[in-house]
Amino acid sequence: SVDYVARYKDNQQKMWTPQYITMSCNPVSILRAGIQSEKEAIHQYKIHMNNINDNYVNAVLARIIKDEEYHIMLLKAMMR
Repeated sequence: SVDYVARYKDNQQKMWTPQYITMSCNPVSILRAGIQSEKEAIHQYKIHMNNINDNYVNAVLARIIKDEEYHIMLLKAMMR
């Protein structure tokens, strides 16, 4: 079953809330985080492509990678 409880090493449990998320208000930091996330996604798609022996699936993943690369270009342009 799925629950939304944060479990700590001392066996305490607390309900997870969005308050646990730390978000930057600095636009440059936000854009850098976005670029990093896109790069990580590309890396994961490439790993999947290496493990999948289906030309059709890999063609879709290759197209998604192109989209991610385009997102990086847009984010870098926004930083300028």
